[in-house]
This record gives sequence, structure tokens and C-alpha cells, in this order.
Amino acid sequence: MGYVRSKYTRCVPVNGNCSFVHNLASGSECLMDREETERFLGDSNFNRDDPEAREWYELGFLVDEGVDEDACLELERRITAYASIRDKFGLVIAPTMDCNARCFYCYENETRAKCYMNRETEDQLVRYIKKMAEGKKLVHISWFGGEPVLCIDLMRRVSDEIIRFCDERSIRYEAELTTNGYYLDGCFEEFGSLRITDTQITLDGFEKEHEVRKNYVRGTDAWKRTIDNIFRCSNAGHHITLRMNVDRSNLDGIRRAAEYLLQNPRWNRNISIYFYPLEPVGCNAGVYFEEEEYAGVLEELYLLLYNNGYYKDRESALAFQRLSLPCYGGTLAETAVDYRGNLYQCQHLLCRPGQEIGNIYDGVRITRKVLEWYDGTLPEGCRGCAVVPLCQGGCVTKRHLGQERYLCHMMKYRLDVQEKMKVMLLKEQYHL
Repeated sequence: MGYVRSKYTRCVPVNGNCSFVHNLASGSECLMDREETERFLGDSNFNRDDPEAREWYELGFLVDEGVDEDACLELERRITAYASIRDKFGLVIAPTMDCNARCFYCYENETRAKCYMNRETEDQLVRYIKKMAEGKKLVHISWFGGEPVLCIDLMRRVSDEIIRFCDERSIRYEAELTTNGYYLDGCFEEFGSLRITDTQITLDGFEKEHEVRKNYVRGTDAWKRTIDNIFRCSNAGHHITLRMNVDRSNLDGIRRAAEYLLQNPRWNRNISIYFYPLEPVGCNAGVYFEEEEYAGVLEELYLLLYNNGYYKDRESALAFQRLSLPCYGGTLAETAVDYRGNLYQCQHLLCRPGQEIGNIYDGVRITRKVLEWYDGTLPEGCRGCAVVPLCQGGCVTKRHLGQERYLCHMMKYRLDVQEKMKVMLLKEQYHL
């Protein structure tokens, strides 16, 4: 029995003399000259005693003949889903569903309310986190909402308690924040003490377009204030992830916003950008791209980043990130909690009646319905897809809600352009 090419090995021509070869499952990559490339692509079977074939095998470009790579990934998903519970406790905390913005596309529009976590629930939340964190190696808190910064006092109190608890037990603690960025000027200087390592902010266009789409309850200076907060926070040493939501109506504005940021003298390496095509939420149906349009839209936008020098000092952003699980929805190592103390498998289910899987008083109820989230199997439509190691089947929640479209991970649509940019960078680095 010999070796065969892995179904997850990809070969991209660099020029007439060499190719960029990488494997999505192993993460290995290399440049092959023309002779190596012709042999690698020309042979269907490789002798185990061949030194070159052995090297390709060690890199993961080749696998044992007869191996079921999909079964291997499925086993890994099942193991990871349960093994991660041993070492990690994560919680997405939504202390309120209130927000100072009214984005038309927000999946929380149906559950938005001016309701805030009370002190009794807050105290129980602290007790619950301490109980679940005992004996773990990592505690990961994600502040979510609504707009979580509206509850900055609660964030301070809970963080102080849990950080002290973790430090006393040598448990690693880390936190992140999802916010619209409007109120960051009042709290970003505390991010060090809150141990917030990443803050995600959404931009929806350029200047007034951003403000119109965000539809803030008050404040007409939203663009300037948010941009100032992004630069002040990042230049103070805190990492900002910008999610730029795009659809048919704001594509040009997203281009202009990205160029404005990249060409701004305050731009710095602490800011990361990614683009996300909006998905239909039952209104403004004509503005959304069809799934088959995603690849073209993302190629245009990511090449815009490349051509504006975004990747010159962040080559790692072009790495193909291997996953073991599609998201935290695939494991009970992390759940979400709302302002009432109810627990959910995903933040997209917050405050939705009937979707609770427990609460912070009694813990998670292990039912057959809950266990279905962790069976490790791929949906039928994912079988045979070349991107599985990078997405592991995409969003778990959408499928459990019965959604039939817009299921795939964005990596599926970004893969080709990421390879193209990787090759462009290699040509520059090695003068190919």
C-alpha cells in the first residue's frame, strides 16, 4: 500500500517555473519547482520507499492509500467537542438587549428590549462562572449585547471578581468585546484591567451612509466619533477587529471606508479588517447578494486591502486557519447567557423562547436535543467540499433552526482570493 494525494492538497501556479502547494488539513505549504509539480500532479500513487514521497507525506500533501480523510475529521470534531470541556470554560455574556443603534439587518431586532441584568442575576452569574471555572486552564469571556458598554459598571464588577478568582488559581483569563464603538471613548482606557484582548466593531459604509444604516437613537456624529474611538483605542495598544458589512446598496461605501482607514495617518497594525456579506433577515430583500456572488465581491474587497498595503506587515493574515470545530456552538465548553440568566448554545439564540438549554442557577440541562449539537457529522451538502478543514461544516445554529441557505463559512468564498494574494506576496518576497 502506497500514498495518494490528499483531497485537501491544493496547487496554485506561481509562474511557469514553480507552484505554491499547500494542504488545508495539515497547514503545510511550500514552493515546488516545475519538475516537482509535474511529478506531484502526474502520479496517482506514490511508493512509500520514495524519499521525496515520504517528505510530501510528512507535510500532509500525501496520505495513506485507502484512508478516509472525512472520517478522520469527523472523529476529530467529536473528540474536540467533548475534550475541550475539560480545560476551558467560555461564556458569551449579554447583560442587556438594549442598544443605541437600530441596524435594519440585526438578527436581534425581534428580541431587542430596554432590559438590563439586575444585581441578583449579576451575583448569581459570578457564582456560576466561578463554579464552572474551577479546575479549568482557561476562562474566556465575550461581552455581547445589545450594546454591552451600556452596562460598563456591571462589566467592571464581574471582571474584577472573576479575574481575581482566576489569578488566585493560576487560571488564564481572557476577554473580548463586541460593540458598535460609539461609547468606547468612555471605557477603552480600562481594557487593560478588564483584560479585553480584542474588540470587534462593525462599519456599514462611509460617513453618513454608516450613520443612516446604523440608525442611532441619538447622536449625528456617529461616524466621526466611532472612527476616532477606533484610532484612539488601537493607538493606545488595544486590538480592534473591524467587521465591514456589505450588500448591494453599500458596496461602494465599504470600498471608500476601507481606503479611508488604510490611508489615514492614524492607521496602525492593531487594526484588523474583514468583510462580511449581509444575509437576508426578512426585510429589504433586494439589497442582499446571492451566495454565488460572494466570491466575486470578496475578491474585489480583499484585493483592495492588498493593493493598499494591508498585508505588508501582517503576512499571518493570509494563513489558512485550520479549525477543529465550526464554532463554539459545537461544544458545551462555551455557551451564551442573557440578562435574565438563561443559557443558550449560541448568541444568535439569545432571548428566543424555547431555545434555552438551562440557566445560571441550575446549569445546562443535558437533553437529547442538546446532544444533537455535538454529533460531529457533516451536513450532506458539505460532503466532498474542499474547504471542510477550514470551516468544519459552517454555522451549527442555522442548521438547527432549519435554515437551508446562506449556511457556508465565508472561507469557502474567500479561499481563491486568499490563495491569489498569497501567491502575489510570494512573488514580491522571492522576486519570482
